[in-house]
Amino acid sequence: MIRNAGLKVRIARDASPQPLGPRGFAQIWQRQLRWARLRRDSFLVYFLPEIFTGILPALALAGFVAAQAGLPVVPSLAFFFVGWFGVEFALARLRGWHVSALSLIALPLRDFLMPAVWMASWFGNGFVWHGNAMTLSERTGPA
Repeated sequence: MIRNAGLKVRIARDASPQPLGPRGFAQIWQRQLRWARLRRDSFLVYFLPEIFTGILPALALAGFVAAQAGLPVVPSLAFFFVGWFGVEFALARLRGWHVSALSLIALPLRDFLMPAVWMASWFGNGFVWHGNAMTLSERTGPA
């Protein structure tokens, strides 16, 4: 759309900071659910495979591969788990993003909860944004 309008696409070198401030679990859940419903309504074909993202499908595959290779499954899964989140933690630190010991809990929790967010997004079209109740249209797909 940008190029069709005769404009040029530019990628910013450093993203603008977007501090969210402290949030409770319910606020985080509602924010993730809002964005999931928006993705579902706007980009259905891209939203459908989101259920296969995160560590859970990767852990299942790693467990299968370990079993087929005759490796001990539980230690293999533990190694995979630590490596998966260790790489994400290290990359975030290298980029200068805020990470802490709490991140070591938050990262796996996020991945374990995302399938629940994906499932919940199919039930309803409403959400609250900055205290305002809103509803998505009944249609799906891009405009």
